[in-house]
Amino acid sequence: METDPTGPNNNNPIRDHAQCGEQKEGNLSLGNNKSTEDPNAPLKLKTHEYFSKLETLCVDTVLGKIDPQALLEQAKQQCPSELDVLAQHVEKGFTQALKEKIKEISDENGLLTRQLEEQKQDISSKDKEIESLEESKRTLTTRKKDLKTKLNEERNNSRKLENQIEILKKEVKNLKKERSNLASQVQEAEKNCKNLHSQLDEKNHTIVDLNKQVKDLNHKVMVMQPSNEIIELLKTATHSRTLQLEKDVKELRKQTQEDEKQIKKLNKEALDNEKQIENLKKDMTFKENKFNNALKQKDLDHQNELKNKQNTHEWEINNLKTKHEKLMKEKNEEIETMIKDFNMKKEALLQEKKVFEKKIEDLEGDLMLARAQNDPALTMNDFSGSTPQMIANNYNDLRDLLSKFVSDIGDQYKEALNKELPENIIESLEDDLFNMIFKTETVNNMKEIASKDVKDAKEIPKVLKNQDKNQKYVKGLKEEINKMIMKLPEVNSKMIKCLEKSLNEICQETLNLYGGMIGNSKMEFVWPQVGDYFNPFEQEAHNAVKHVVIDMILHPSLMYPSSKTVFVRAKVIVKERKTR
Repeated sequence: METDPTGPNNNNPIRDHAQCGEQKEGNLSLGNNKSTEDPNAPLKLKTHEYFSKLETLCVDTVLGKIDPQALLEQAKQQCPSELDVLAQHVEKGFTQALKEKIKEISDENGLLTRQLEEQKQDISSKDKEIESLEESKRTLTTRKKDLKTKLNEERNNSRKLENQIEILKKEVKNLKKERSNLASQVQEAEKNCKNLHSQLDEKNHTIVDLNKQVKDLNHKVMVMQPSNEIIELLKTATHSRTLQLEKDVKELRKQTQEDEKQIKKLNKEALDNEKQIENLKKDMTFKENKFNNALKQKDLDHQNELKNKQNTHEWEINNLKTKHEKLMKEKNEEIETMIKDFNMKKEALLQEKKVFEKKIEDLEGDLMLARAQNDPALTMNDFSGSTPQMIANNYNDLRDLLSKFVSDIGDQYKEALNKELPENIIESLEDDLFNMIFKTETVNNMKEIASKDVKDAKEIPKVLKNQDKNQKYVKGLKEEINKMIMKLPEVNSKMIKCLEKSLNEICQETLNLYGGMIGNSKMEFVWPQVGDYFNPFEQEAHNAVKHVVIDMILHPSLMYPSSKTVFVRAKVIVKERKTR
């Protein structure tokens, strides 16, 4: 069972505020407070008091505490003759509520901004920690380079020692050559000694022969008994010859002894050289082994040291990497959390803003309807079945039907002729359809045609929407659209017949739109001009919003031009304005 919202048993704030027109100034209340009625108070004072309370109620209406339709109906009943003043106070209340809501959103935005700044400071501190870790990493890299430099120096030193070993080996080779030379000299000395021995043997044989001759001569002398003079002469000759031979023998012996001494000396020098070479070999071998062992040990120690340092550095680098990855992970998680929180709050604010804007839009639409209904200057304002929102919905539906119709033409063309309809022809056809249907002049022409069939202008929307009476209007629309289709290349009647159903839907939706717009005489199609400044409240950019100049109009906006009230924004293509 439904109850009257303005009944006596309901605590209705609209009813309570409506009663304020019957109360004294200073005794107004929102509830069941009683007040003494002043019958002599002027009506304007009561109305002003009611409007003051109405502004407060508008705030509650925008915030969703009171039904706006009920508030508007109650306001109409309370002050039907002051509707314009009522609208001003309602707008004032909406403006105040909007300011309060904007202030609340600004406070929340400031809080979110402060939180974002704090998070940015945390991020900057984490960035500093990461920079310090990067600096440590660079220091370790520098130390590693220094160790590599030292290793290269040690390798250079080892190369120098190897060069010294090569030099010593060359000296040993030279000593071996000297030894071979000395050995050849010893062999020559031995040959000379043998020659001297052979000469000595020859001299000895000669002496033996001479002694034999002397003996033979002595024997002959004794046998022959020569004279004393001959004997003396022979003795003298023999003696002198013997002395000479002995002298020669002595010289030969002396020479032989000297040669033997020389040979012994050379042998001794050769032995000394061999011993020296052996000692040098042993010394060189010992030094070489010692140097190689020391070098191997040094290389081993150096490699172990480098390996230990490298392991330490790798551990430090891995540790730094782990810390860096952990910090980056924490930083990314914090940033993601911040972004999620911010997006959630932003989404909540946007949803709240949308609800708020929808309520304001509905209230503005209702207010405009109330103005139009109570405006004596208007002759046609029958909004029954033709509300602005319904007309806007018809407009959007008709645009979708036209786009689908053009797409169906392309499909039929491909199916019938097995080839694609060029894209520029499709776009041109769609533009021509939009330009033909969405013109205020077209609506006015249809109004003139329909006015010939009815006497009362208020009956025109009903006639256009009546399926039994609108056949001739549909026929006229079909003829215009078919003329456009027949201009396409290679189009036949079979293709047009396949599009009959879609064409009927377009014609019926067009008549519904025309009927609504004729019934609501303030609503028009407004086509912006190419080169005008882009207005996001009246137009919707097809390519980008940031540009400022209109380049092409795809379809018009549906609006009240007198009050700049837009129900459907125009679709345009924009471009940047080039400055000279």
